[in-house]
Amino acid sequence: MDTEKLTLELKKADRLPEMRHHGTGRQNYITEPEKVLPVKASMETADAFDGDARGERRVPGPFAVLETGRIYELDPRKRK
Repeated sequence: MDTEKLTLELKKADRLPEMRHHGTGRQNYITEPEKVLPVKASMETADAFDGDARGERRVPGPFAVLETGRIYELDPRKRK
């Protein structure tokens, strides 16, 4: 996250997060953004953060596509 430029760059994780609380070891972590599986789109997830409408399936969260190395513009003033 670049707080000056208001951008986010996704990178492959070098290691899994360290957690020291109940449930450790039961979670399945994904270390490569491209491996996040799409889910059925709903009214709540029909559009991506940048406003592009997507098909019937998309990855969960605000971004329709997750790509390693891609720089995501987060500044809403720069949206199309």
